[in-house]
Amino acid sequence: MLAAAPAGCEARGEVVVSVTHKVGFYERDALRVRDELEVLARNEAPRLGANRISPLGPPAEGEQRWAMWRCR
Repeated sequence: MLAAAPAGCEARGEVVVSVTHKVGFYERDALRVRDELEVLARNEAPRLGANRISPLGPPAEGEQRWAMWRCR
């Protein structure tokens, strides 16, 4: 479900992005995983005609859902 639109923005959809968060028993650095998820979400934005993104929740097991917005 999309969050409330930021002022002057129109909803363009949602994307779910994921990265490897664990290799065997080794957990990857949480900050690095979060950064990689944001980069992947930003890379998906143009496909939906979006120029602004916002997370719809925290990362969980290497996956995160993002709202895509087209703002003036």
